[in-house]
Amino acid sequence: MTSLPGNENDLCTFLNWDSDFFGLRIGRLNDQRLDNVQMHAALNWCRENTIDCLFFMADAGDPATIRLAEEHGFRLCEVRLTYERDLSAWQPQPLPRQYGDVLIRQATVQDVPALQEIIKKAYTTTHYVTDPFFPEKKVEEFYATWIKNSIMEGFDDMVLVAEAQFEDSTPGEVIAFITARFIAEADGSQAAAGQRKSHIPLIGVKAGLRKKGVGMELIRAMFDWLVQNGACHTIGVCQAANPPVRRIIERLGFLSISAHLYYHKWFQP
Repeated sequence: MTSLPGNENDLCTFLNWDSDFFGLRIGRLNDQRLDNVQMHAALNWCRENTIDCLFFMADAGDPATIRLAEEHGFRLCEVRLTYERDLSAWQPQPLPRQYGDVLIRQATVQDVPALQEIIKKAYTTTHYVTDPFFPEKKVEEFYATWIKNSIMEGFDDMVLVAEAQFEDSTPGEVIAFITARFIAEADGSQAAAGQRKSHIPLIGVKAGLRKKGVGMELIRAMFDWLVQNGACHTIGVCQAANPPVRRIIERLGFLSISAHLYYHKWFQP
């Protein structure tokens, strides 16, 4: 995701990958608090660059920004909560490893079809899903492409899977996944080992096999891998409309650091 060539703007960013995938021109407002001057500058940028849809993650603690967004036709699509966890004292275990009837290991290319089926139904409250102008099948394909690219093209730095032998699952069946990526420094470089920050973008468990502790154990396993690869800190996000995930990450020691209202503004009819 980079700025539109020839139209760099600190206020807005053109999202290449999203735009190419959906066949639309999609931009993102970078600031989380806006005044009238910034809002008009952003809208002018959209007109100059023929943007179809502009994403805006507004600070939920700033009523003036929220009123401004809604007065200019932004539609609320998601309430997003961000959590962080310090990993400096985490004592990692080796991977792969067994957890009850579940083997947690690194994903392989052979896992892609199973993971694509899981992820298609794993997300029901994200801003893409809740916006009716993004077709449901196309959104499912978006997440299916994300998990495939994470395994085959390094879109995320690591994908772990849970391979289960539950009585109500097929032996050796892949039933869950989690991804992680390292966060680059401001200059694009990576921090030294033991000081790297990270992000957990995706986690999903097959419908019908949830509430067995697999998701929580996958997060612990990802902590292991992150620490073994130099991370000292990680960030996770979830939707306010997803209490089960919120409970899991809070039990794992994540602390809430921010809340945002995720808006979309459409410019095409």
